[in-house]
Amino acid sequence: MTLLPTYQPVASAADEGNQKTNPTSADPHGNKTDNNQGRFVFLDGFRGLCALSVVLSHSAMNCGFGGDYGAALVAVPGFFVLSSFLIVYQLLKLLHQGTVRHRRDLKPFLLIYACKRFFRIYPLFFLVTSLFYIFPKYSNDCGEYIRVVALLYSGNCVLWTIRPEVYNYIWMPFFALSIHFSKWSILGWMAFFAYAETHWTRLRRFASTTEEWSSLIVQGWTTGFMAGGFLAVTYFYLSPIYCSASRTAVKKLKTLVGSNADRILLTVKLIYEGIIGICVMQFIRYVFLRYNPAVEIFQDFHNNSAFAMACILFLMLFVKDDGMSTWLFRTPLLCFLGKISYSYYLSHTLVIRYLVVEVYPGWSSWEALLFYASVSAVVATASFYLIEQPLMRLGGRICSRIQKKYAEAE
Repeated sequence: MTLLPTYQPVASAADEGNQKTNPTSADPHGNKTDNNQGRFVFLDGFRGLCALSVVLSHSAMNCGFGGDYGAALVAVPGFFVLSSFLIVYQLLKLLHQGTVRHRRDLKPFLLIYACKRFFRIYPLFFLVTSLFYIFPKYSNDCGEYIRVVALLYSGNCVLWTIRPEVYNYIWMPFFALSIHFSKWSILGWMAFFAYAETHWTRLRRFASTTEEWSSLIVQGWTTGFMAGGFLAVTYFYLSPIYCSASRTAVKKLKTLVGSNADRILLTVKLIYEGIIGICVMQFIRYVFLRYNPAVEIFQDFHNNSAFAMACILFLMLFVKDDGMSTWLFRTPLLCFLGKISYSYYLSHTLVIRYLVVEVYPGWSSWEALLFYASVSAVVATASFYLIEQPLMRLGGRICSRIQKKYAEAE
């Protein structure tokens, strides 16, 4: 029986941590990937940009520079799309390597998946939530605290995003398994998600009669995860075809035009990246034209943003790491923020709230905005190295024991 490869306990910058000592390879398009995690390096910066957008948006709210969460509401679908893409893509790679060949392989596969997800997300979420409710000027409601940490209630601030994240983890391994064993099953998933997104308010009565259980799995935020999952499937199965076709096309082009082939290829690359630039500009234009906090269009706005981001990421995945369209995401600052993005995202509201209420009440200026964002980054860095990494190492040891147990049983 073939089990999962040895679990790497240090999280990648995009989703599972960034282990510098791990060797890197390249996917068919030249994008650097981690051999064990199957991640794309430039996506680290994408997550870092999303995290920075959320932090700056919340900081601006407390500095008197805005009355809405525009940047944050655009970044959140990006988090969901990227998270789903990376998880489903990694699962598909593991399945392609023969992780699940028999029915008996399903149990260790799902156990290791659940263990990795738990230690990646929940411990830090539990700690930050506890600090929120210990802070006296936030809330003293013990019942609400219990419901939040039990993922029965979304809570306030950034805590609400963890519940849909965890709930959508449930369908991802089954999505990957079904696609792996039957490509046609994607049609059933498309029909299910289309129906769910259209009728989720009706489906909630099957989960519970209370509003808090209405978004258990089938809920509006599933759109972002759905878009990321389909992006992973499309790229995973299309990339080998693209790689083979592109090599053949380059050979024929060099045969036909000789030394001019490099110039033609450079021109094609520039045109392709220009198309990506136009798509990004159109997306920004859409954000400014459609987003209106005074109008109840948030759900459609999020859904459309998620699909638009998925399409843009799909185009970028076929660009090598030296491409102009991925340059911003490869800058050291954004890559580092992507590395600590989960801690940065969770802890920044607590830090800002404490600084605004206890230390610098009434401080509203650009200096305050940068100060809040910088202090949050320092706290997130400490949280990443002192809390996240040790916990994920613990998760890695548990995953290794699970793997060893089932290997010995076999």
